[in-house]
Amino acid sequence: MKITFFSCLFAVLWSDLTLLIIHMLRKKMFLASAVEAVLFLTTYTLCIFRLIIPIDFSFTKGIPFGGLFASFCDIIFLQKNFKLFSYSFSWWNIFLIVWGIGALISLFYFLVRYQRYMKGINLLKLYDPKRVYKLLPKLYTHLGKSISCTVYCSPSIQVPCGIGLFHKYILLPDINYSDKELSFILTHELVHFANGHLYFKFVYQLFTCVFWWNPILFLLQSDFSHLLEIRCDASVTKHLPPEDTIEYMNTIVHIIQNIHIPKHPKKRAESSVFLAECTVNGFEQERFHILRLQYKMRKMLPSVYIIALITIMLFLFSYVIIPIPHYEAPIEEIEQDGAIYVDPAKSWIIQKEKDYYFIFSGKIIPISEYDAESLVKEGFSLRN
Repeated sequence: MKITFFSCLFAVLWSDLTLLIIHMLRKKMFLASAVEAVLFLTTYTLCIFRLIIPIDFSFTKGIPFGGLFASFCDIIFLQKNFKLFSYSFSWWNIFLIVWGIGALISLFYFLVRYQRYMKGINLLKLYDPKRVYKLLPKLYTHLGKSISCTVYCSPSIQVPCGIGLFHKYILLPDINYSDKELSFILTHELVHFANGHLYFKFVYQLFTCVFWWNPILFLLQSDFSHLLEIRCDASVTKHLPPEDTIEYMNTIVHIIQNIHIPKHPKKRAESSVFLAECTVNGFEQERFHILRLQYKMRKMLPSVYIIALITIMLFLFSYVIIPIPHYEAPIEEIEQDGAIYVDPAKSWIIQKEKDYYFIFSGKIIPISEYDAESLVKEGFSLRN
């Protein structure tokens, strides 16, 4: 079990290609249930896991490839084109150095920005403490667990959101919500906390910092958040009657209608979870579509399950094989000490009754039946 240049290269190529294909398929689908959202989250997670665990196991078999792949590996990994003092570096060594420096800078910037954001929360005012503290015990009973959290509000906050790895915070716009709306909003964020969605988003953000050079992870970031919202909606409305689910959907619409995007909006924390987007876009429509269908008999999308099954199979198979470069040895290195290079494409074996002859370079050499069989196994053709 080891990590090599070729295992890392294959992990990046496999993960990015699979993620890109799944993401393109996802954009063309309108999900019908939260189960399908979970399946997509699972496939995304498997691909990311493959990216960060590029291991060659003892059973992994190398598949040789020549041509452009071999030339690429030679230029990037084998050739030492750079020198510094007494050390020689390849392009691969340079990439690792730049990768490491970039990852440290990205992680430092993210953690500092996150810490500043968390400190700024304590400067906000509490949202109607009497109403909140009256509602929370009822919501804890509904969830079956108690989650310590503080609810703040601010005019600069456009959408209700939850944040905090240790102590949880719920941040609301400075709007006077009805008791029903406030109950739905708090429940939504508490479900995010209970399901550990904040930890998922925080870890995903760390991955994007470490793999800062990989655009596919940034491409999936929005869809990853959307799928978590669908999963949360399902948990919130699981035991609600249809009329309450309609009110929950109306609450989301009300939140969107009260959004006023400033000319220079502040960058929000990537590790927070938001109840709604700033417009009723395709994602919000998909959420409402799923919520409407949960009380009806519906046909699951078989394509989602097929995609998940194929992804799991490819994920497991990706650890079985790995491409490795194949190089033909130069003829001048072969033809030494009286040895002669024989090209299978220009040589062959002739069989005349029970006699065998080897033809190469215009020469005819008698050989035994055993030698003929050995040469056939080596790739030489047998002609009558």
